[in-house]
Amino acid sequence: MKKTPLLFLAFIITGASLRAGAPSLLLPPIIYAAPGVEMNIFFNNLLCTPRGKTFLYKVNCKKGRHYTERWAFTPEPADSGDLPLSLEVRDLDDRIVAKGNTVIKIAPANAGDGQSIRFLGIGDSLTHSGVYTSELRKLFATLGNSRFTLVGTHHPNADEPDNVHEGYGGWKFIDFLEKYEPNPEPGSYSKRSSPFVFLENGKPKLNFNRYVKESLGGTSPDFIFVFLGTNDIFEATDETRTSTVNSVLANAERLIHHLKSAAPNAKIGLSGPIPASTQDAFAENYGSAYDAWTYRKSQHMLDGKLMEKFS
Repeated sequence: MKKTPLLFLAFIITGASLRAGAPSLLLPPIIYAAPGVEMNIFFNNLLCTPRGKTFLYKVNCKKGRHYTERWAFTPEPADSGDLPLSLEVRDLDDRIVAKGNTVIKIAPANAGDGQSIRFLGIGDSLTHSGVYTSELRKLFATLGNSRFTLVGTHHPNADEPDNVHEGYGGWKFIDFLEKYEPNPEPGSYSKRSSPFVFLENGKPKLNFNRYVKESLGGTSPDFIFVFLGTNDIFEATDETRTSTVNSVLANAERLIHHLKSAAPNAKIGLSGPIPASTQDAFAENYGSAYDAWTYRKSQHMLDGKLMEKFS
């Protein structure tokens, strides 16, 4: 079976401006793709608009399928290379209100030949669940790709003991930077120390090099994927949104800078929070304490700022 290269980065295609007036569309200049793996651009993620606000989307691209809610494409090995894509957004009066361009960069089918990849996932409950890390293992196993190994100290899924990572429900950027609990409750992940923080000279200290030495056998990961931000901005309001996002950006920069300094040869991927589900889902989970639209505005603002800072 043909080999397919690693595709692990989550590309931020949200982050539109929140100012009044015409909506702003934000696409990254490059979106990566791999032969045999479906990729999508979901239109609802491109604009920061409430559900029920209707826009019409037109995709100009030689490949892929333009559905009502998304553009989808599963590259073939022969598609390797750059695929230009442009997109227009129109209102119900057929006026263009936003447009953007990107390039789908499709890796060669044999890009992973001979590689051995150690992958570390860092995140909150979306990593704790082990869904995307499990999917990566399946893709590599079934497509005969590079030798792929997940690394980390946390393995909450008993049925899949090799599905390891550093993902903890409810965690924020600041937790990985500073959280230290000398006596964590047995089995409790919400109250334990950051795996990267150690007591040194009587004080907690961030030390990823020590984590690699003591927890990963002294070999740094080849890829580090940081998937955080949801909990950081979840309780932000219209009044606190800007200050909250600025604080999150500062913590994200601290963490990324430390990882780059400690593991200079690792490739680092970053994803901000994903878009909200419906208000009905918020009602089922949170009653009336939180609403989807407030979260959505914060999520878009943070994703846009992360993309601007770390692009």
